Amino acid sequence: MPGEADQTKWVGVRPTDPAETIPVSLSDPLGDINTKKAAPAISDLQAIKLSIGLQTLSGGSDLTSAFTVQFAAVPAGELWVCTGISAQNITDMCDMTFTYYDGTVTHYLNSVFSAAKFSVNHHNGFLVMIPTGYIKVVYENGSTLNNLRTSMFGYIIGIY
Repeated sequence: MPGEADQTKWVGVRPTDPAETIPVSLSDPLGDINTKKAAPAISDLQAIKLSIGLQTLSGGSDLTSAFTVQFAAVPAGELWVCTGISAQNITDMCDMTFTYYDGTVTHYLNSVFSAAKFSVNHHNGFLVMIPTGYIKVVYENGSTLNNLRTSMFGYIIGIY
């Protein structure tokens, strides 16, 4: 497609010669403004550093008392965004409780009571996990020798 020859019809655009210097009124307009980000700040554009999918298989677990599956704590310098947690008892029915510990307070997320054998139970949403925070799933009120599958999904964002 040929270019438009008559550029005088362009509104708000002034064609310039690349060799021409366009004058500016200030040489350093932001020089006196503190542009340092407050810590912790989310990395530029909230870029996803890495996707995560963690899974734990626990064979022969005794659910006559509470059996806890705890995922690793979020390391310093990162935020984890948990988009889903799933829990499954392959052997028998039981109760399941999903919690998040943020370093000081345990937050209740979800409970499933008398979950049927083989049913996969979920907690879905966007949970922003801070450093030292972790997810915990507690299985209880079941029988002995259970096979459990616990998973967590999400992504990692760097902080600085």
